[in-house]
Amino acid sequence: MVDKELQAIQALLTEDSIEYPGYVATEGILLFRGSMYLRGLLQPFNILNQVFEDIALDFITGLPKSNDKEAILVVVDRLTKYGHFFALPRHFNANYVANVMVQGVIKLHGILWSMVSEPEKIFVSSMWKEMARLQGTEMCMGTSYHPQTDGQTEALI
Repeated sequence: MVDKELQAIQALLTEDSIEYPGYVATEGILLFRGSMYLRGLLQPFNILNQVFEDIALDFITGLPKSNDKEAILVVVDRLTKYGHFFALPRHFNANYVANVMVQGVIKLHGILWSMVSEPEKIFVSSMWKEMARLQGTEMCMGTSYHPQTDGQTEALI
């Protein structure tokens, strides 16, 4: 007896599938025919010695509007797990976030040693690189859905 749902899925996953390129289902096995990009070995983070010398950043977006703000910047100290939450407008840019970081984190805790963030456009911008360069801060790019880099801000959220 053949499962009708499985047949429907197998019909979608053919060699010339436009919807799911690179995937093929044959004899009940799902195959991927494409390139896997391995970016290198995971690098361990430094051992932490001081509060707020190393932080993790993440954004919560798509929230209901409140006082013209629709997003939250989450900043977590990786040593103590203490968090700061900053309301942001729906359309924010690197300059705006850098200003929030300077006013809300660096003024309180001093210059950072490193920042861990997801490799999104806002973090790769020239503003972040310049801010880091001026402060002597090491930039550490995290990987989305990777517990060692993304987990601390996700757990706090």
